[in-house]
Amino acid sequence: IVMDFAYYQRGDATKRVEHYFSLSNAEPELKKTATVETFVQVKRKQFADVAADHFAKDAIENLAGLGVISGYADGTFKPNKPVSRVEMLVLLIRTLPSGEVEKIRARSFAVAFNDLTLNHWAASFIGWSLEKGVVTGFPNKTFRPNLPISRAAGITIATRFADIKTARVLELPFEDVPARHWAITYITAAKEAGLLEYYGKKLEPDKVLTRAETALMLYRTKT
Repeated sequence: IVMDFAYYQRGDATKRVEHYFSLSNAEPELKKTATVETFVQVKRKQFADVAADHFAKDAIENLAGLGVISGYADGTFKPNKPVSRVEMLVLLIRTLPSGEVEKIRARSFAVAFNDLTLNHWAASFIGWSLEKGVVTGFPNKTFRPNLPISRAAGITIATRFADIKTARVLELPFEDVPARHWAITYITAAKEAGLLEYYGKKLEPDKVLTRAETALMLYRTKT
């Protein structure tokens, strides 16, 4: 019998293995072996302001246990707090394997925006996101890292990050997202991929994205 042990963060185990080893008591001459895969469950982290029936409880607690997201010193998560453009990028990148995140953090990128400097705390994450086409700046050569991100913009960035393919829209994804909405292809693709199951018939695309909504989106994003 060969027992393969793997530790992974979440999602597709074949893409998220962090540590891998095997134990075997099989004799050398044996040609056939039975394989058993054992996965280590990550300990969830709870927060005082995330109720048992909160729509994003599982996502928040599991991602916090993995170290992808964190709470505040007072033991709260502040699920309704808005998320900024730069926070969205950092959270998405932190869902990648730790080794890949460290490589991104160690790189230097040319970030040509009037409101950003090379010593910005998230310069490497922003530079990587720009290089990969995950995000873009504004026409006036600003990036506005601290601007609260809208649902439409957040969904667009998450869809690009996860490389979810967009296609021709045959049916409106939500009642309040018109056919000519600038992000309709991304919103449709994200909905079809299961990222937006929390929302009902209306998305309210211009509404600011919250920490709880972002956590749920991250949790359902396969990278």
